[in-house]
Amino acid sequence: PPPPRAPLVLTPHLALTMGQQRLLVGGGAVALVLFMLVFQQQSSAPDLPQPSAVRASRPSQSAVDWARLSGADRAREMIRWAKQHGVEINNLEVGEFRKGDVMVRGLRVTEDLHKGDVVARIPMHLVVRRDVVSSIAALAELGWDGLLPDSTVMVVFLMWAARQDDPPEPLPPTMAQALEFVPFAKMLEFLDTPTAAYWPDQQLAELSKTLDPKLESYVEDFVQGVHSRYTEAFGSGPLSLATRFPETFGDLEYYSLERFKHFYSCFASRFWSLTLDHTHHDSFMLPVMDLFNHGERGVILLDYEQGDKGKPAGLVMTAAKHFKAGEEATFWYGNECIAKALVDYGFYDNTMKPC
Repeated sequence: PPPPRAPLVLTPHLALTMGQQRLLVGGGAVALVLFMLVFQQQSSAPDLPQPSAVRASRPSQSAVDWARLSGADRAREMIRWAKQHGVEINNLEVGEFRKGDVMVRGLRVTEDLHKGDVVARIPMHLVVRRDVVSSIAALAELGWDGLLPDSTVMVVFLMWAARQDDPPEPLPPTMAQALEFVPFAKMLEFLDTPTAAYWPDQQLAELSKTLDPKLESYVEDFVQGVHSRYTEAFGSGPLSLATRFPETFGDLEYYSLERFKHFYSCFASRFWSLTLDHTHHDSFMLPVMDLFNHGERGVILLDYEQGDKGKPAGLVMTAAKHFKAGEEATFWYGNECIAKALVDYGFYDNTMKPC
């Protein structure tokens, strides 16, 4: 019999270089073969140990009880936060859509969008990238000089940001910029991560026979990679953040392997990699833009926009077709094979082939 299904969370992972500063992404309806295996009917993230540090309140960040919000309400809160910080979002709202026999959270068009209309514009100061992460001295010293993989440093940054409620004052400007991402990190902390990396061995074995023979090996590689990166960052080795920076990263009850795996799964399903100018290639995360679900290729364009005349540089999404009010706005996640899609997202569609 088919395995049980649960509410679906679709999140993007684009590992595509943007030629000529433009990336074709997708939208519109697509016949997805939705496949989710979640064996506990919970609406929050995995049961992670709570941090032992006492937290005070920052009204702008901790007034939201992320743990109690539904997935759709978290998405709405992220949009509200993003607009407060300069993100332009036009004619889009959080909605629910039926995919197969499940309802999924996505972005719905509120008024007709015409070809060429700006769907969203994100200023660069709200892009999670290396200059933001490097504002944390320990990560700057151990991360971007190549001692730790970029992905590990980004995951540690998200874990660090998720527990920041009342940092010491005054803050240097770069640290203040890093703290702007606290709501984004908190949303990720309570996000479902129903990907193949969390599925029972018996189910993986069955799916390897019926869907993709490489699924088990992909899951094994992913889990081993997470363990290796965690040990490197928080073990007893010479690069250990817990040893070298105990005041910042010494609380291993909070910086646990399970929490690291959770945030790593969030990162793996949400990072973008593209060229921001003719010479610089960057990997980053885009809050709010990761709310788009997977769809057909080529109906939304993503461009890098140089800043001028008082307008900051940023990333701009424009419609490449006419969207009717009520339609879901989606984009194409990339040329994934089935096993990799299940490991990264927890679903596959009927255009994908075995790895």
